[in-house]
Amino acid sequence: MDKLYNYGKSITYALSDFNLSDTYLKNGFLHSFYNSTNLFFLNNTNFNYDIDKVLKLKNILNNHYYNSKDPNLNIIVIQLESLFDPLKLKNTKFSSDPLKNLRNLSKTNESGEIIVPVLGGGTIQTEFEILTGINMKNLYTKMPYLNILNKNQVESIPYILKNSGYATTALHNYFSTFYNRTKAYENLGFDTFIPIESISSRETSKNFWYKDNLLINEIITKIKNTPEKDFIFGVAVESHGPYNTPIDGDIVVKNDLLNEQELLELQNYANIIKHVDDFILNLVNELNNIDEEYVLIFYSDHLPSLGENHSTLSLLDSVDLFKTPYLIIESNNNNSISIENEEIHSYEFLHEIFSDLNINSTIYHKLRTILKQDQNYDDYEKQLILDIKKQNIYEDNKFPYEKSTIKIGNKPQIIENVNISENEILIIGSGFTENSKILVNGIKIDTQYISPNCLKSVNYTTNNDDIFLVVLFSNKNSPLDISNKFIF
Repeated sequence: MDKLYNYGKSITYALSDFNLSDTYLKNGFLHSFYNSTNLFFLNNTNFNYDIDKVLKLKNILNNHYYNSKDPNLNIIVIQLESLFDPLKLKNTKFSSDPLKNLRNLSKTNESGEIIVPVLGGGTIQTEFEILTGINMKNLYTKMPYLNILNKNQVESIPYILKNSGYATTALHNYFSTFYNRTKAYENLGFDTFIPIESISSRETSKNFWYKDNLLINEIITKIKNTPEKDFIFGVAVESHGPYNTPIDGDIVVKNDLLNEQELLELQNYANIIKHVDDFILNLVNELNNIDEEYVLIFYSDHLPSLGENHSTLSLLDSVDLFKTPYLIIESNNNNSISIENEEIHSYEFLHEIFSDLNINSTIYHKLRTILKQDQNYDDYEKQLILDIKKQNIYEDNKFPYEKSTIKIGNKPQIIENVNISENEILIIGSGFTENSKILVNGIKIDTQYISPNCLKSVNYTTNNDDIFLVVLFSNKNSPLDISNKFIF
């Protein structure tokens, strides 16, 4: 009851859309509940579906054709977590540059900034704009992965490229259940999803998030093992907040305007993103070591949450609060991509790149290209969004891209043999991780992860004709992948 009273008495309250526990502690239950429901549902009174407008759009879109070619190169897009250039902070000195590699690479490659829809959190809003071309401003929910992609397919870059013969892969060095990504990625047209549960070699950073370097081996393995060209979309997480845990690092930050806690967080942040900066260069070097053409695209989802209510970010010019860096590297220094728009938004970003590569983009990009100057453009886009559940914009009212059941991980779990000795079971095979568990006759038994090739269980008595399986479980204990059966 204290928290309810606290909210009623408070004249001001702290807003933290993406840290609900923090919001609750500061503001009490009523505000937290109201704010969290707003994350899922916005005011929908102005979003009335108009079939006549949709059919008009259908006619307009069908009368515009684009020449497209299938590029003979891999496309790798990496979304970096909470990355921005801290050297932009006024009156702030850093003992060394935490983004030295990014800065050097930006001098000789296409680089700049994109405008993103969120500040301090809300990763999937930027991610959704990047992959679909939909402007979040015209969407009726802030949680498209939970409210749209949980049930509906949405035209996206993965569908476009899969239709051109690409293998489409999403990877994330965090858990698959975060933002319901497994189902969302399936409905966005990804063939494969590689979450942390399916990665056998894991290492956490000093701020307890999994290291971004874990993604490199998965990317290289995927490219080497697929006969077709790859579209790989990686969501990195190492530089995720909070930044209030003391971290030993080489970079020292000085600023007389920040209080002790703000300075601690900023210094921690600088030392964390130094490792992300190393990841950027490491990935570039590894891609250059394989004999395949590529375009590598880095961008960041939003600025970090630094200080209470982003207080540290007050040292930035206000125009920079929603701008994050991007870097585009082409193999063999092709330099075919040039982004001239200095005010480019995340929902336009891949379309601009694909235009230079002569690759088709989504229906939302197509609509923007044709009707952007129309005074009714926002309403047209809203109608296309509402049509996601009805599909009247497509021929025969049918979504034109086939959805396949998403595969989890780079390698399937395979049982090759079962060794039994003195109540000890050793499962010999491949593709195992810390989230792999042994099932005997459909019942999960205690499992020790030994290596990608071995799982162990003790104190279990086997019987003839026992059926062994290995199941990869999510952090929420839901099955992600199942091995072959092995009958003992």
